[in-house]
Amino acid sequence: VHVLSEDWDEAEAIMNRVENSILIIDESADYLKTRSFAGKVKGSSNYFLIISRSPLYMLPYSVNEVYAMVGDVSVK
Repeated sequence: VHVLSEDWDEAEAIMNRVENSILIIDESADYLKTRSFAGKVKGSSNYFLIISRSPLYMLPYSVNEVYAMVGDVSVK
């Protein structure tokens, strides 16, 4: 499942009906830094792939599970 919406109500509705899935969320979603979102994540059976350049202090995470994507600009 891919949560495309930047709208919290729509994203929350998807999270309420989906279980044991991968949810992909882009940094453009303003709700990423909210307590409401953090509460949903903490109580969820889903795995969240959050693509963001900002720290998300509301969410607990393992330092062993934070990855950086690095590209090679010389590859054509």
